[in-house]
Amino acid sequence: MDKLLNSQFHSVIDDENAEQFDMDTKIGGYDFKTGEFAFEEGDEFSDIYQNFMQNYVPFVPLFITNQLVKYSYPIPNVEEVEKEKWKEVASTLYAQGDVVASIVFLENYVAKAIQSLEEQQPEEKERLENEIANSCFKLSQCCAETDDSRALDMYVTQCQKYNPSHLENLLQLILRDINSPQFSATFKLPLGNFIKWISLHPSYNQYKEQVEFMEDKPEEMVAFFEQLHSTYPKDESLCYVLALLYNGLNQLDESVAMFKKLTDINPYHYTAWNKIAASHCNNDNYESALECCDKALSLRPTYVRAISNKAIAFYQMENYEAALQHFVKALELYPVESNDSWDTTLTCAFKLFEDKTENMDDLLEQYDSIRYNLPLFKQWVKTLLGAVSNKK
Repeated sequence: MDKLLNSQFHSVIDDENAEQFDMDTKIGGYDFKTGEFAFEEGDEFSDIYQNFMQNYVPFVPLFITNQLVKYSYPIPNVEEVEKEKWKEVASTLYAQGDVVASIVFLENYVAKAIQSLEEQQPEEKERLENEIANSCFKLSQCCAETDDSRALDMYVTQCQKYNPSHLENLLQLILRDINSPQFSATFKLPLGNFIKWISLHPSYNQYKEQVEFMEDKPEEMVAFFEQLHSTYPKDESLCYVLALLYNGLNQLDESVAMFKKLTDINPYHYTAWNKIAASHCNNDNYESALECCDKALSLRPTYVRAISNKAIAFYQMENYEAALQHFVKALELYPVESNDSWDTTLTCAFKLFEDKTENMDDLLEQYDSIRYNLPLFKQWVKTLLGAVSNKK
């Protein structure tokens, strides 16, 4: 097993939650008694390992909300709204672009609903579980938009727990598998979510048998989805999966072309425009990447992921001031600890001050003292930019 996957596994099995498991059990080669790994090449694609990864991502109620409270970020007081309206308010806020406020209402709804499950009669319990699953899926959409992979994994796992047949969530799991470093490194893809999605999909369930033996044959997987796409050319989800498959196989031109087809079908698909931008970045086409980021942001001005990609393009163009400003903007919209922009702003700061100051240690010490505190952090960045301006 490669180091990257090893690290990912450690992030799930930490000392704090290891006691939840049967300590006499070995799962996928991990011995809970000794803490030792005994993986062989390919073990990460075993059914046991995949089942573990999908079902034992620890669930933390109010995961994002508590981070916001910790650092005094202004959030809505959900108690001022009737509980019955929390989901409706969350949907309205999301449509308005206030993703953080939407998350707060949805997380509070999910926490309360899970607490009340045991009190319900079977029929009501089933209905409530479906509502929890739908809310967890909406939270996963918010996390995808803010590029919070830790919270995204947690909420797609919870959605799967409460409704294993949720078609949109299965698609989200497929996209996560395609985006994984393991697929990019080995071109192997766990097929469980693919098969389940196809089996449950009213239009595609007749194709189930065709994908059951494709795990080691990515060219067959691509050919299969190309065939489906030719049969259902207006299906947005097929375009999206195929575009990501091309991207995972490093066929970037094909990926861009498929995402452009998706924008032809739906010109308001801001996620597709952002994916095109990311592909342009990977091809060193930074001007084109900026144009596509701007297109995505014209459709969704608070799209954190597009703002971050724009910052990355500026960084690669060595426009470190613009990169720094955009990373800060991403933090203003989503100031949780898991936002990578906290660290990338420091990288930009070092680039800005390169050959302009000898006080790099002071810069790092200042950063460590205000990291995750948004008001102090913004003042620190403002001071940096002023100092750079004076050095010119």
